[in-house]
Amino acid sequence: MQHSRRNALKLGSAALMLASLGNPDARAQASRDTVTFSLSSEPPTLDPTTQPSTVLSSVTLLNVFEGLTRFNESGEITPCLAESFTRTSPTEYEFRLRKGVKFHDGSPFTAQDVKFTFERNASDKSTNKRKRVFTNIEAIQTPDDHTVIVKLKKASWIFLSYLAEFSSAIVSPKTADTNATQPVGTGPYRLTNWIKGDSVTLTRFEDHWSRDKLTFNTVKIRFVGDANARVNALLSGELDVAPDFLSLDLIDKIKRDGRFAVGAGKSTDVHILCINNKSRLFSDVRMRRAVSHAIDRASLIDGAVNGFAVPLGTQMTPMYPQYADVTALSNYDPAKARKLMAEAGYPNGIDVTIKVPANLVWQRAAEIMQAQFVESQIRMKIEVLEWAQWLDVVFRQKAYDLSIVTQPDPWTIFNYTDPNYFYQYDNPKFLEFATEADTATSEAEFTSAIQAAQRQLAEDAASAWLFSMANVVVYKKELKGIWKDAPNKINEVARWSWTS
Repeated sequence: MQHSRRNALKLGSAALMLASLGNPDARAQASRDTVTFSLSSEPPTLDPTTQPSTVLSSVTLLNVFEGLTRFNESGEITPCLAESFTRTSPTEYEFRLRKGVKFHDGSPFTAQDVKFTFERNASDKSTNKRKRVFTNIEAIQTPDDHTVIVKLKKASWIFLSYLAEFSSAIVSPKTADTNATQPVGTGPYRLTNWIKGDSVTLTRFEDHWSRDKLTFNTVKIRFVGDANARVNALLSGELDVAPDFLSLDLIDKIKRDGRFAVGAGKSTDVHILCINNKSRLFSDVRMRRAVSHAIDRASLIDGAVNGFAVPLGTQMTPMYPQYADVTALSNYDPAKARKLMAEAGYPNGIDVTIKVPANLVWQRAAEIMQAQFVESQIRMKIEVLEWAQWLDVVFRQKAYDLSIVTQPDPWTIFNYTDPNYFYQYDNPKFLEFATEADTATSEAEFTSAIQAAQRQLAEDAASAWLFSMANVVVYKKELKGIWKDAPNKINEVARWSWTS
């Protein structure tokens, strides 16, 4: 059935193409009304309030769904569905909502929708990836349809940042239960077609509150996992944009074509060699430090991502103004690695297995580290797991010593406050610094505490941080509005347009 439907779609597209061949104006108009971009993977669901992969944000955030706040390209928090917000006390926020906003089904957006969304995200049945943000809410008041007052149990300096993520998108009580396959948001585009394994089609929402600024009637998002197929689709003109471009060994082929621009900005992506802090081998901090000193990050970056990254020494990147450069604490030093292991009772080194999800960058990084580790007497075996298996074995069961993963969400440093998270890191001193940061009442206080937290993580070698990948995006030169930097996984099509 799906194969037949795809053939029908192809035939329909072919007929449309033939019809427009004799009409250059129609062909030009069609190309100017539509934009097509690709992603390397497909979201399992389109419901932002569940716990899916961040590819969902790449598809829906600021396209289909919106939150009270939003990120701009610089990572600053600005208004969205809330036209203004005020922190009236360390634990209280007041939001003034935009008037005239509608959901895609025509129902009005009100303060009650915000209350419903936040309470649903905090409920016992919630699988929201930021559930702890919403369980920290003590009360939600809605004095009128366009005012929301949120009172927190504990102060949170970055609460507004959490509200800008896709996990905080506002949903309607009428359609919340069917958002997985039939998403209904307030965004500038609504879903009109989802061909599983192939593409998503979005259409301009004529009742959107910023409809006068929209330049595209149709947005096509194709899911192309094969690197060569993605490059070929760009070169053949089938794609206009390729965000999160990971086929970096093919980038020169793109540049030689001349029709495309290649952006390489900053991101919040943290690529980590995860260490199980409670495993037999790595409960000793000396062993974790040894692993970190066994990594030549400069060579790793060249080999794994063609140089499109910066080395990291902790769980934050230069994208953050509060970033602390502590890379010196994990410099490449095989002799030091061997000495630390000997002090910990392993004078002849160790045999260890790394469990890696089936991902080109992660597997390549594991292979490079496997070769590097030989000099430090770390004999590492690579075991590749499918993503679902990795989630079960590593993330849920914590049955691993080493693994690799990328964490692109903002403020993932706070994951280390949970000793039950799959790192199994537990240090009261770090928790104290992190709590001081989250309950800060000034920017200076927040910066001081979060930088202390970064240093503590680095000293404890809670993980072996590898690098922060550049936000590499390939796009046609005539297209403007593409973000260079990536404070989150966002493709804001409403800001895109052709230059002529």
